Amino acid sequence: SVCVLGAALAGVGVAATGPWRTGVSWLAFALLAAAVARLVLPDHDAGMLRVRNKALDATILIAMGIAILVLAGTIPDQPV
Repeated sequence: SVCVLGAALAGVGVAATGPWRTGVSWLAFALLAAAVARLVLPDHDAGMLRVRNKALDATILIAMGIAILVLAGTIPDQPV
């Protein structure tokens, strides 16, 4: 769960200081990695990834990761 947090923070940092699509994509992949970790790890090792039951936690994380990836890919570039 610390690795997922680190990846998410790195994504936010990249989005804030550089190419936002890359940073937001890192954040989305961190959420997807969190879903995989939640499914693979036993409950007592899941740490802060354990909020509800395993299936609901993973479903929410997957939905958020996919939604963020879709939004990052479909939002048009804005003129500066």
